[in-house]
Amino acid sequence: MDAIILAGGLGTRLQKVVSDRPKPLALIKNTPFLDLLINKLKHLPKIVLAVGYKADQIVDYYSNQSTIAFSIESTPLGTGGAIKQALNQTSSEDVLVLNGDSFLDISLEDFFQYHSSKQADITLATVKVDDANRFGTLDLDPKNQRLVSFHEKSSKVGSGWINAGVYLLKRTLFEEFSNNSAFSFEHDMMPKLLNKEAFGYHCKGTFIDIGTEGSYKKAQNILEPFFL
Repeated sequence: MDAIILAGGLGTRLQKVVSDRPKPLALIKNTPFLDLLINKLKHLPKIVLAVGYKADQIVDYYSNQSTIAFSIESTPLGTGGAIKQALNQTSSEDVLVLNGDSFLDISLEDFFQYHSSKQADITLATVKVDDANRFGTLDLDPKNQRLVSFHEKSSKVGSGWINAGVYLLKRTLFEEFSNNSAFSFEHDMMPKLLNKEAFGYHCKGTFIDIGTEGSYKKAQNILEPFFL
């Protein structure tokens, strides 16, 4: 199984405190955040870093690692377009995709076994958070955890199950999209998943994103145990 890490975003909300580097290289206890994600994937045959903003810094930092390849956007492709382009450098039928600005403590072996048992087109890792307004929520069928619906971000949401930004998906999901086309995985792809074999995988492990100044500061302490 190959993996793709989406590491090309501008990180606009974080630029007040991280202005000299792309968001995935933001330091957690003096260690780039992206190191934490890559360390969880070091047993995989290939990791493709989908990069765009300040791509040269990420390429320079990881260019000496033989299992890491780079998918570089010449123009912004959106999250969907970035995955589509990066898939060209993978060969496995099922591909693990992770957001490069969030961390989820998940057993990848259990995740893959669950995905395989469902014969799923895509499996989304989900976590329950007390304040879901930044993320939006999703509903799963309680009998089989099949994806039923999505709910947009709203200040009235409260607690709920959210998409944790970790996916196992079949590469064939992207066949209908052309190469070099810009599109959003969240807005253009996810609505189509309701007609696919799409399932949720509930995870109770530590979850945090570093997309805002507040969450980045919290991550300094929350993620420290995972660097040990």
